[in-house]
Amino acid sequence: KELSLKSSFAKRLPLHYAASNKNMPDAILERMARAYPEALFAHVNDVAGRDVPCQCAKHNQERQQLLERIMYEHVCESFDALEKDAQYTRLIRMALLFEKVRTLDESRLSRGKLSFVVTTLMQRKMESWSVPESPSDFSVEARRFAETNPRVNLGKNTGAKIAMKSVSDLGRLIKSDFWELLKLANHGEATEIPHFEEMLNREIQSRLKWVASSLTADANSDITRYGIFLFAGLIADIIAAKPTSEDGEEEASPGKGATILSAVVKNVASEDLEAVVNAYCEELHLPKTWKLLEVLHEGLMAGSGIKEILFSGGDLVIKREIPKGSPTFHWVEGLFENTFLKRYTRDRKGEKVPESLKVEEVDQVFNCSSWGEYALRRKQVQAEMAEEGAAWTGELRTDSCTKGEAADWFRTDEYPGGVNEHWLYHGTSLEGEAGITEGDFRLNLAGSNAGTLYGNGVYLAEAVSKSDEYTSPHGANGIRTILLCLSCLGRVNYNDERRPDGDALASSCKKKGGFHSILGDREKIRGTYREIIVFDEDL
Repeated sequence: KELSLKSSFAKRLPLHYAASNKNMPDAILERMARAYPEALFAHVNDVAGRDVPCQCAKHNQERQQLLERIMYEHVCESFDALEKDAQYTRLIRMALLFEKVRTLDESRLSRGKLSFVVTTLMQRKMESWSVPESPSDFSVEARRFAETNPRVNLGKNTGAKIAMKSVSDLGRLIKSDFWELLKLANHGEATEIPHFEEMLNREIQSRLKWVASSLTADANSDITRYGIFLFAGLIADIIAAKPTSEDGEEEASPGKGATILSAVVKNVASEDLEAVVNAYCEELHLPKTWKLLEVLHEGLMAGSGIKEILFSGGDLVIKREIPKGSPTFHWVEGLFENTFLKRYTRDRKGEKVPESLKVEEVDQVFNCSSWGEYALRRKQVQAEMAEEGAAWTGELRTDSCTKGEAADWFRTDEYPGGVNEHWLYHGTSLEGEAGITEGDFRLNLAGSNAGTLYGNGVYLAEAVSKSDEYTSPHGANGIRTILLCLSCLGRVNYNDERRPDGDALASSCKKKGGFHSILGDREKIRGTYREIIVFDEDL
C-alpha cells in the first residue's frame, strides 16, 4: 500500500514499482509476485503495450527471469486446474503475453513453450461448439453494462460527462470471456490463435441474437442499448486503431487488431443487428433518414468520414465529416455567406470584425440521446401551439437556401409541422463544442461566455457573424467552431425594448408562461443583431 502511494508511481501496481526498484530485496519481490501472480500480467497504468513487471526489472536479468519463471508456473498451474470455460481466453492471453516478453531460454521451461496452452484450449473451445447449444442468456452482461454506463440527462445533470469510448473500457468491468477475446483482438495477439475470427464472430452473433429475441413491447431499454454498444463499440475501437500520419490523414494500413475486428464485424449477420438498431431508433424517435445502421457500417470503410463513435450519457454519439463539394457542405457555405453582417457589438471585446468567414470543415453530429429528448419536446410544443395558437412567426436569415441543398433529415414519419423550427447558430470554444455535441447544452453555464440580457438561457443567432463573437481560435491555423443547431422555437415572445426585463422574459418561457422562446430584436433598436433565446435545453 505504501509503495503504491509514492507520487511517481501512484498509478502503478506495487509489483511494478518493486520490480523496478533496485534497492528492493529479491526475496520480498518474490513473495509479492507469488501472492499476486495475476499482477505479473498487468501493464503499467493498465495500458496495452506498456511494460509488465518482468520488463520493469530488465536492469537485473536474474530478477527479470525470476518473475518470468513465476509467470510461467502460474499459467501452467492455472491450466492444470482449469474448469470454467469463462477462463479459457484469459489464460490464452496470459500465455501469449508470457511468450511475447520472456527472455528465458526454452530449454529452461519444464513443459516447453506455452503455445500448448493456446492450442489445447482452442481445441476444447472448438469441441464445445459441436455440442447443441441451449439458448444463451447475457442478462448479467447487459445489467453490468447498464450499471457502469447509465443513462444521464447531460443537459440537466451538472456533473461530469459520462462517456464510454472503448469496448475495452467496459470489458474491464463486465469481466467475461467475450471481453477477454476483445482484449486479444485489440492487442493484435489474435493472429496467433487458430480459428480466432470464427470464435469472436460466434460470440458477437450469439449476443445480438439474444438482444433481438428480447425485444418485446415491454423490453428493458438497457438490453437494446447493450446490443447497440456491442456493435458500435467494436467499430469505435476499429476507428481508434486506424493509424494516422503526422498531418492527421488516415493511413492505408491499419494495425493487426483493427484488421481482425473489421473482418469480424463485416461478417456479422444483418437480420438480428437490423432488429436491434431499429428498436433503438424507434425508442429515441430517430429519423429514418439518419440511416443509422448504414452510418455505423461506414465506420468500417477507409475514408468514410466517420471521425468518432462514443457513448455519452449512456447513448450513442457519432461524428461524421461532410465531404467538401457535397450539397450539404455547399448549403452551409451559402448560409455563412448569406448571414454574415459586418457589425460590431461590445461582445467582440475590442476585436475587429472580420471581412468574412470561410467554412473549412463541416461535421454532422448524431447525438441520439439529445435527439430523443428534442423529438419528444417538439411534439409537446406542437400540442401546446395547437391549443394556444402561434405568436411571432416571421422569417429568419437562416431560412433561405442559396447554395446546395438544405438538410431535411430531421423530418420523421411523425414530424410535427408548424412548430416554428429553424436552423440557428451558436458560437463556442473547442471545449464547448465537445461538451455540447457529446452531451447537451447546459443552462447552468448560460452567460459564462457573455452576458444574459434576456435571462439565463441558450443564446442562438440568425447571423453567423453574431455567433462568431463567442468563438475562440484553436490550432496553428486559428480555426474556430460554430454549431448549426436545429431549434424548435414554438411560441416566440418578441421583444424590442431597449432595457428588457430579463427575469420577466425568462419566466414567460417557463412553466405556464405561455411562450417557448424569446426573440430580442436588437437590430431594430441598436442596429446590431436579432438574438433568439430558449430556456429548455431540449428545444
